[in-house]
Amino acid sequence: MKAKYITSKDFSQYGCIIDIDKDILSQLNIAMESISVPSQGNEYKANEEKLATIGALDYFTKLFGELQTQIGYCNGHNIALNALEYHKSSEIIVAITDLILLLGTLPIGASYHSDNLQAFYLKKGECIEMYATTLHFSPIALNQSGFKSIIVLPFSTNQPLESQSKNDKRLFAINKWMIRHKDFEKDGVESAILGKNYTINDIILP
Repeated sequence: MKAKYITSKDFSQYGCIIDIDKDILSQLNIAMESISVPSQGNEYKANEEKLATIGALDYFTKLFGELQTQIGYCNGHNIALNALEYHKSSEIIVAITDLILLLGTLPIGASYHSDNLQAFYLKKGECIEMYATTLHFSPIALNQSGFKSIIVLPFSTNQPLESQSKNDKRLFAINKWMIRHKDFEKDGVESAILGKNYTINDIILP
């Protein structure tokens, strides 16, 4: 699988590039310097006070049309597809380091084949909006030092469900539907991704 830059026309079906305010980006980079990459695995935090108190929350709230938003981060060492999720809303990602995203589009159906995915390379400092129809999961690290990313979503997204919906087995958290590859274990998530569980070793960088 060959990765493409987000400037590729192929990215337009998944999202759009945001010309992020340079002052906001600078403040985000400074704030993220004090938030480390975990020693192993990933760490996701939906709301991070260090990011919300520097004017970034107001900035992204305006981009969401004054919808109440949350700003957090996902840092880690993920190197594989593993799963796919989507929201009934857009998601904004700011790449604090270079990273790779594997993206697909709804619908899923009974299953989803990983050959339908495309890989995109985000450079440090790039910001994108992913549409609600876009399937995605954790960013993929390019090296052993891991990745850092900022995640902006409508408020309460990814928080635990108050009561599990009996009619939607893929609803994993608030505003988060999820399926997994059979090689990736996660309690409560249906195994519905067919094909190869792509890793960074399967991706040809642009």
